[in-house]
Amino acid sequence: MYPLNEASGSLLPTLWRNLVRGNFVLFFYRLLWVWSRWKGYRVMKYARVLFSNGKDSYDIVVGYRPEMPTVLAAYTFHAQRRVAWWHHGEMNLEGRQRKELSEAYRKADVIVAVSMSCAQMLKEMFPHIEQKLQIIPNMLCMEEIRQKAQSEPVTLQPSTWNIVSVGRMSPEKNMGFCVDVAQQLKAQKEAFHWYLVGDGIEMDHIKKEVHRKALDSFFTFTGRLSNPYPYMFAADLLFHPSRVESQGLTVLEAMALETPIVAVKSAGVNEFLRDGENGLLVGDDAAVAANTIKRVSENRDLVIWLLQNAVMTVESFAPSKIISKIDGYL
Repeated sequence: MYPLNEASGSLLPTLWRNLVRGNFVLFFYRLLWVWSRWKGYRVMKYARVLFSNGKDSYDIVVGYRPEMPTVLAAYTFHAQRRVAWWHHGEMNLEGRQRKELSEAYRKADVIVAVSMSCAQMLKEMFPHIEQKLQIIPNMLCMEEIRQKAQSEPVTLQPSTWNIVSVGRMSPEKNMGFCVDVAQQLKAQKEAFHWYLVGDGIEMDHIKKEVHRKALDSFFTFTGRLSNPYPYMFAADLLFHPSRVESQGLTVLEAMALETPIVAVKSAGVNEFLRDGENGLLVGDDAAVAANTIKRVSENRDLVIWLLQNAVMTVESFAPSKIISKIDGYL
């Protein structure tokens, strides 16, 4: 087993770190990866020498992410069956990288997308893979999520409506929209407190916007948490602002914790969140989003209805059901 994440990061610090630690496999692996970006991914076949303590051939090899893992599955290891997995909500590869990924996909026997929207995107980008595409969502273990949620109890603001949003603070995740919605709630004199869980390149900008709009007392920034579930479990509502989702696991996790959902429409989430049935969907209008949150806070019958259906939705992503799909397709 090789921790290939140790071969990721800025080139020179990564090379130096592995050289000092005596991780010569990862040192030369990273150099080979750099060469492949110049000469083409096919040169990764030479990485077989680095992984010489493995088997000569495998029954199945899985590249669970695009680029490096998919390239290893395509060129480095001999296998009777090669599988590539895609679970990103948008195509962030351009030019040569996209062309090289297309060639790696030609060597795959199965290409798995975690949602119909992801599969459609891949078909449009790589028409030649259509016959190889299968849709297998990520699984969700409801019991495990609930155990983690109760393992580190948190106490949120008393006598107020506690809202939580969980995600990376980057443009596509749209976390800054929470500030606009909060401004509308404040204008309506609603009692609320908003917890933003996560970090990212927009963190400082979002904090400045909170301060500029005099919302400091309404927000708590927790930073990135290895276990965000206690906040999701304790909150009265999860607001999910992301515009880009491959599947929308955060929304499904909140459903598992029986926390009502208001979510911005996105391709992945739209596949299982049915507006007014197991959650509420909104667009980019902050005033409409604020009114939707207010509607949930004032209507207990609506909350009960949404949560009943949400739990049934999560059950369709149970490990036993997803594993049966994996057995059937792979």
